[in-house]
Amino acid sequence: MAVLGDSMTEARHIDSLDYADDRLERLARTRGIPVLRLGQPLLEEARRTGAFMMGFANTAPNEGHPNEWGHEVIARKLAQPLCGIAAAAEDMAADQTESSLDEAHEP
Repeated sequence: MAVLGDSMTEARHIDSLDYADDRLERLARTRGIPVLRLGQPLLEEARRTGAFMMGFANTAPNEGHPNEWGHEVIARKLAQPLCGIAAAAEDMAADQTESSLDEAHEP
């Protein structure tokens, strides 16, 4: 990860550690793709608990892929919109069933 102030970030006029996420989010939104950013929730959980969200026994702390605590945070954040989608789909299915039943009983 680039550190702000190094030559690579300065040459590219990068002034935020969220630069890559910001670019991907803008691109996704122009194409109607929903975005769920996980950096802030992971950081907040790490600050709250003092636990590392990345890294394993065979790596330096907080390096590499999410560990079990990081995956737990990610799962909680993913569950919220997915449950909302599932609830909306159930509502749509119930409305369609109700419409079909109404149509079937019309003379």
